[in-house]
Amino acid sequence: MKEEEFEVQEDEVGRSQIYMKNRNLGIEETIGPIIFQIDKVQTLRLEVASDYRFMFDDQKEVTIVSFNVIVENTSDETVSFHPNQARLVTNTGEQVNADIVISEDVGGEFLGKVKKKVGYCSMSNRCRKS
Repeated sequence: MKEEEFEVQEDEVGRSQIYMKNRNLGIEETIGPIIFQIDKVQTLRLEVASDYRFMFDDQKEVTIVSFNVIVENTSDETVSFHPNQARLVTNTGEQVNADIVISEDVGGEFLGKVKKKVGYCSMSNRCRKS
């Protein structure tokens, strides 16, 4: 595909080519008292501005996959749940860890009967492969 076929955005972090934007997934899993949903995914290629390369292991370009997630604790008890520490395996067999630095805060302690919707939990190829 040609670059002009993709949405391009530019800000202080760099220049992004967005390949897939807010594709609805509708994935829902129940894990004990937790209902975990991944409702959207976005993929992009980021040409990292020189001032921000330290956040990406000094790489000039990275691929980022971001997920919009919803976590709900259905019990009365406090539950610890950390989807921002997940691993992703791609269709090429590459395994990458969630990127806590560029992800919104989605993990932690969930008090009884709470629901948390987080803009994006991101994974990038800046992470060391596991």
